[in-house]
Amino acid sequence: MNENQLALLGRLGCDSPISLINHIFKLFKKVNDGEHIDFLTLTGDITSHGTSIADINASPKYVAQHYERLKLLHKTVQRLFTRAFPHTPIAYAFGNNDTKYHDQPVLEADKKEFMEFMYDLWFQQHTPNQKWAEHAESTFKN
Repeated sequence: MNENQLALLGRLGCDSPISLINHIFKLFKKVNDGEHIDFLTLTGDITSHGTSIADINASPKYVAQHYERLKLLHKTVQRLFTRAFPHTPIAYAFGNNDTKYHDQPVLEADKKEFMEFMYDLWFQQHTPNQKWAEHAESTFKN
């Protein structure tokens, strides 16, 4: 396959397109039809490579643009999983591409805003996780 050919389910070395994610959800439902799923673990690196910022000294404009894109990707993925698994709790684990700066934990200056953002996505907006919201709140909001 060359770079000009359409790859509906993605290419080796590239981030997964929405078509692949939706295809996986359909297969998952087909294979597990009628089965109760206790929970899902969503391992990190859900945002596209290159979305988190590699240069901690990047310009404020560059940082703001990339950070908004990163948060939009988090929202998109959360909505995809919530739509596909509306009754299943999801345990999310951060990866090295999921915070503002690549390969960095959340910086202290960003911690309150980012963790509240993630708490809202996964413990307020994803209904099955609401039963753990009180316990998770101290981790995400302190």
